[in-house]
Formats: sequence, structure tokens, C-alpha cells
Amino acid sequence: MVQGPLLEGLPKVEELWNQAHALKTEVMRLAGEGQIAEATALLTTKETKVWREIKTELQKLTEIQDQRSSQIVTQDQDKAKLMLGLAVVGGGLLML
Repeated sequence: MVQGPLLEGLPKVEELWNQAHALKTEVMRLAGEGQIAEATALLTTKETKVWREIKTELQKLTEIQDQRSSQIVTQDQDKAKLMLGLAVVGGGLLML
């Protein structure tokens, strides 16, 4: 389940993604009309900056998810060790 910083970061990514899409659409329109210099300028001055923001946000969210996944794996391993210990003790008691 998505929660905490991950959930909070998703709307920002969505907003940036929509901005990037609008800019790309405008770049394509300008290029299609033969306004290559304008299309190039828009791409390099605005769209690239937005895309870099998206990339940075996604990297942050991925890092958070990786940390959370590691915590879950550690917790599951700890539970498995506990269960194994209980099974060994329970097996020993049955032998008495």
C-alpha cells in the first residue's frame, strides 16, 4: 500500500508530468510548423528542466521505496527466525 512520503510525492510527479507533456506537445507543434529554432529553444529552456525535476522526484521516491522494502524484508526475516526458534523449542518439548 502506498503511504507517507510516497503518496505525497505522487501528485507532484503527476503535475510535472502534465507540464512536460504540454511542453512536448507545443514543441511538436512548433516543429511541425517549421519553427525549428523556437521548438528547440522551448525544448532546451523549459521542457528539459521539467523532465529533470521529474527524474529527481522519481529517484527520491524510488530511494524511499527501496528503504521501505529493505525494512520489510528485515522484519520478515526476523519473524521467520522467531518462528523457527519456536518450532525447535516446540519440537523439543514434544520429545520430552
